[in-house]
Amino acid sequence: MDAIARAADMDVDAQAPDAPDAARTIAAARHFALPQALRGLAALWVVLFHLHSGGHASELFARAPRAVVWIFAHGESGVAVFFALSGFVIAHSLRDATPSLGLLSRFVLRRAIRLDPPYWAAILTVLCLGFIEYRIGHAPAPDVTGPQLAAHLVYAQSLLGFQNINIVFWTLCYEVQFYIFFVISLLVAHKFGAKGRAGVRLLHFGIAAIWAAGYFSSPFEGLFVDLWFAFYLGVLAYRAPRSRIDAAQMAVLFVPVALSQSPFGWVAFITAVVLAVSLATGFVKDGLRSPPLLFLGTISYSLYLFHNPVTGAGFFVAGILKLPDLAAIVTVLAVNVAVAWAAYRLVEAPAHALSKRITLH
Repeated sequence: MDAIARAADMDVDAQAPDAPDAARTIAAARHFALPQALRGLAALWVVLFHLHSGGHASELFARAPRAVVWIFAHGESGVAVFFALSGFVIAHSLRDATPSLGLLSRFVLRRAIRLDPPYWAAILTVLCLGFIEYRIGHAPAPDVTGPQLAAHLVYAQSLLGFQNINIVFWTLCYEVQFYIFFVISLLVAHKFGAKGRAGVRLLHFGIAAIWAAGYFSSPFEGLFVDLWFAFYLGVLAYRAPRSRIDAAQMAVLFVPVALSQSPFGWVAFITAVVLAVSLATGFVKDGLRSPPLLFLGTISYSLYLFHNPVTGAGFFVAGILKLPDLAAIVTVLAVNVAVAWAAYRLVEAPAHALSKRITLH
């Protein structure tokens, strides 16, 4: 049993019967194909959502089958997949780490190196495209203040009440809060022993259960607690095959998720169940292992960051060229993938490689 599992009070006596299979899967795989593929599909789903919600190709959607429109219209739930995947992956990446202040500092630095350069490049892209729109008379001058930009650079714009420069950036504010809260919690649990582990477990589960039902909003705008359940479901999905207690927590969280009647909650829960079952069976290693899906997963972060301004600019050009709606959608999607691939190769991949030089164990 690893140190992080002990810090989360994953009692050895509570291990599930299939724990050895999950343990062998974890030990044998440096990379899981299924989460990578799901990440790519989630990013694409969000792209489709903004394509629809932005009012693009409205005539085509008016004639499209209801099932197709539903898929596009609910693509914001791709964020729920991202959050659950984040919990799963963070739990995996910290599985052998001993909680300490050094771990916290290395973890924060590693995530910053991994996330910041692509994010900052996306901010710059939004500002540049906004300036171009202004210069050609298509939009008013960008209204971005210095404090607003500074808050964005440290993922604090939602917490500080600033409008997001790009509508998708709010999720990064949540992700960063999830990471920091989770690691600090493990540190507290490790420091205070059994009582600390029990307290952290109760805190994690309590926040998830209270806000998963959707009856309460965050104490203030931008605080992570209202969507913590989606991230925590991913953590539980990673632990459940080896712990009856975590499997039970995951099952109990079905109740508030069901009460919420929210597609976001359902998608997060279903994603967690898929991850837990795939980890227990070994399917997580090679499930959905196909070159197109793995490629989409590889560029998913860049695709998510850049797609909104690229989609707007793409449809603006498609309108000038008078492309039919379907041709415009296909072209804009292709341009989004191309831009994401370029951003990955030029910015994200070098940052990722640099972050790996910082070890957590």
